[in-house]
Amino acid sequence: GGVASDGVESPLLSFGLISDIQYADIPDGASYSGTPRFYRHAVESVSRAAESWKQADVAFAVHLGDIVDGFCPRNQSITAVTTVADALSIFKGMTYHAVGNHCLYNLERDTLAKLLGTPQQPRERKTGPGDPQQPRERKKDRYDQGCLYYHFDQEEASMRFIVLDCYDISLTWPQASGRHQQAKRILSEGRGEARLGNVNSPAELEGLSRRFVGFNGAVGTVQLEWLDTRLAEAKERGLRVILISHNPLHPSASPSVCLLWNYEQVLATIHKYSDTVVLCLAGHAHSGGFCEDERGIYHRVMEATVECAPGVDAYATVQVFDNRLHFQGTGKVESKTLYFKDKTAGVAEEPASVSATGVPRT
Repeated sequence: GGVASDGVESPLLSFGLISDIQYADIPDGASYSGTPRFYRHAVESVSRAAESWKQADVAFAVHLGDIVDGFCPRNQSITAVTTVADALSIFKGMTYHAVGNHCLYNLERDTLAKLLGTPQQPRERKTGPGDPQQPRERKKDRYDQGCLYYHFDQEEASMRFIVLDCYDISLTWPQASGRHQQAKRILSEGRGEARLGNVNSPAELEGLSRRFVGFNGAVGTVQLEWLDTRLAEAKERGLRVILISHNPLHPSASPSVCLLWNYEQVLATIHKYSDTVVLCLAGHAHSGGFCEDERGIYHRVMEATVECAPGVDAYATVQVFDNRLHFQGTGKVESKTLYFKDKTAGVAEEPASVSATGVPRT
């Protein structure tokens, strides 16, 4: 970055960060584990975040998914989304959204893409969670809508942002669709003897198998190939990459119950480019979390806005410098500096690996 007249280094880029807003115009409630949720207050917190980003003159904002809550009455879903979008528009930049499970409980991808201005992939002929043993060609599924994964570049900071659709293969698709049927097969295999129980309950599952619940999903074969291509391009162009997803991608940053079903395949792909990928951002695990993985990539899971009591917030302004990222946290989000490993090793202000605690119901 440059140096201002007062001698303070200025960032190459600043952007806003928030997750799991889950707004709904309904009385306060709680998660299945009893954690309070403040549905109406969520949009007030968003307004404060947007005002803060306006003052900080951020270039854009990132929302890590679940803009509206699953308990929102379906005849209010569009109104709820536009209410949050209006609050975000307090600052004049673009907000880039990752799609979350609660988004898809409310609205189809085509509608979400139009409401949020999210880039959408064309309908595809291939499916599968990256398993080479699975048939790769199929007829177009009449229930299929284009997935919401995309990327955008910030040349002034030599950064590429890649946004994944973690519900590419999931139960959020219509029951007769190929993607829904494939999700059922993945869950049946992953859950084993627990497959006959409540598909949203991890109670009978242990360890990493707890991720095989109905509110998670998988990244399909086509998306995995797309990710590899986008990462290869970034490496060739000398761009650093920040990966954005709703579901966490590393078990040291999140309770198992919130992990992507095929997180290992996604990690294997990004680890091929560990000199390019610097950070993975995720939501979904409402208590938040952080780790530096075995290849030196940082994983930051953001705390949920919906679980902020009135007057409490959970958002950040992220500043990108030549050799580091700085999270200026507000409320539940701690401030932290992450140094790029090719410049300076280490994490400022706290240990390099802090596992999330608790098992939030998402």
